[in-house]
Amino acid sequence: MSTTKISASIQVWLWSTVGMFWPKSADTEQFNQDNGIQKIERGVGFEPLVVQKIIGRFLRVEWVERKAEWVSEQYFLFRREDFTVYLFWFIPILWAKMFTARMQLTGFPYNADRPKCRSLLKYQLECHQPNVLLWLVGWLLLRVVLLRFKIQFWIYDWQINSRPSPPKHRKLRWGAAKKIAAARQALVIEQQKIEPKLWDTIVEWLETYETIRPRERAQAQGLDWHAVLKALVLMATRDLVTIHYDSICQSCRGVKETKTTFKAINPVVPCESCAARYPLTLHQTLEVVAGANPNIAKPRRSQQPTHCLSSPMHSQHIQLELELDPDVACDGIMRRFSSPLESGWYRIRVLGSSAESRFEVVAGSDPGDLFTVVLHRGDQVKLEHSIAYPRQTLCLVNYTGKKAVVVIEQEAWRVDMVSALDLVMLGEFRYNFPSECLPWEVVAGLSMGSGAVGFCDLEKSTTFWALAQDQVQAAITVRRAMLILEKWVESYHGAVLKTTGDGIMALFRRRSDGVLAWLQAQHEIHTSGLPFRARFGLHYGSVFLGSSIVRQFDIMNSIVNFAARLEGKVDLELGDHVVVSQAVREGPRVQALKRDGLIRVEAMGAVALKGVPDEHELFRVYPTAKLLERA
Repeated sequence: MSTTKISASIQVWLWSTVGMFWPKSADTEQFNQDNGIQKIERGVGFEPLVVQKIIGRFLRVEWVERKAEWVSEQYFLFRREDFTVYLFWFIPILWAKMFTARMQLTGFPYNADRPKCRSLLKYQLECHQPNVLLWLVGWLLLRVVLLRFKIQFWIYDWQINSRPSPPKHRKLRWGAAKKIAAARQALVIEQQKIEPKLWDTIVEWLETYETIRPRERAQAQGLDWHAVLKALVLMATRDLVTIHYDSICQSCRGVKETKTTFKAINPVVPCESCAARYPLTLHQTLEVVAGANPNIAKPRRSQQPTHCLSSPMHSQHIQLELELDPDVACDGIMRRFSSPLESGWYRIRVLGSSAESRFEVVAGSDPGDLFTVVLHRGDQVKLEHSIAYPRQTLCLVNYTGKKAVVVIEQEAWRVDMVSALDLVMLGEFRYNFPSECLPWEVVAGLSMGSGAVGFCDLEKSTTFWALAQDQVQAAITVRRAMLILEKWVESYHGAVLKTTGDGIMALFRRRSDGVLAWLQAQHEIHTSGLPFRARFGLHYGSVFLGSSIVRQFDIMNSIVNFAARLEGKVDLELGDHVVVSQAVREGPRVQALKRDGLIRVEAMGAVALKGVPDEHELFRVYPTAKLLERA
């Protein structure tokens, strides 16, 4: 019986398209729960996991869970090796070398025999090398199981194509309606900080959803997510909304911790599933999630799901995960498949090693039939090209001499996610929650990634203050200039972190946003009749978030000192311009502004800066008439 195999398969024609049905079928944890099957397990890291389950009083089931593999919207495969059933916990009565479950989805634009069907699902179960007793009942057992699966697939297909029922609203607590009405009167009617339609929409979300991901909800209804986030923060000041932070693993994207304050965040959180420890960063691994305050709506009783990290549905950022067999002869083991990747940047890596590489998928016609990925000894991943094309055939070749699990995942971090950095950049949050400061010992562990730091100084403001007859009127005049600066910083989603009397320090996520905000603010100040002119400098690099002595949000790094020196190199006799570093000039979006004729860049050469070692290349950025007309 060493070479025997029992197999059975089904075909299910579906009304749903592949894109519609994949999320439902790929949620293997829910599928197993619907069919009464033990959920898929995953071991630590990429190694197999030995699983033991007790059934009743007399049976014990044991197997080895192998690493799953899948290609998004095409197929997935799960394997369980050394499956054994013990009677009285130690007498083996049933065993098999391996069980495999394979599902494949294929799309059909039109089928004459089945005009209403748009895709075909094939599901196959196999039992390798069973013992005699299992062989006798296995043929019938597999077909009974597949019949149950087929019915479940039909149910899923019907659920997808039927009209979705509206989500049920939660019952608000006693007095919640009065509190909501009072907050609406203050924030919408009196202060006019939130649009009435947006307020009504968010209140409906609070009544409907247990948790609210601001960007995801905003995109679903065509709203500006910045406005949604601002409104949620303002509603949190009225105790209508609770904001918390989810710590996300950089690899498996699982939520490892949930905290309600920055102070409680751990700078390093271990991930047992990936067998790794990842440092937290505000821009990548801390997601902001909102929900109704418990004083407003009673939380629903919901069991916290234990996500199956081997499930394609719970690893949606992973587009492909395949196991390549070892090649002792070093002739290469090749696997080919049609690329399901959309446009964007992707990372290809090997589990359990540091081997990784990156490539970009761009729209257009592919110049060749294959995009080859080669795995070499010594933790190396080599790509034939750095650019791939949609639906181009990818070819994976393993020269490592051992098994390798290859993962291709989206490089972009959850495009529908609001990070903690997005929240910190919001002025309403910093103003209303000043106590949300980080202790000094965790500053180095919480990175904000890269940002553009800019400084502004009002030229001749000291002379203006000294000669002013009316100091109150002088303060009003300076305040007008400061309001102009704040307006343009906020219009490009920047953050004014501090004022310096007659200037400000601001932070921008993008270099191009800082350039545009400074140029347009400078133009408005110079054309508004104010008695002074503005000088601006901008630098780009890694920044860290910390708390200052006055317990306000601040940024820490050497680029702050570097950026502060740039405004002194502005010569307004040459016309309106901003002095930027080479790191800003090399930004791809800044280069795009230059190509579009919105800015003009002039090199200043190597310049020495006070307190900064060595000389550095600086540049003057001038606005063009095209940019000023657009403003």
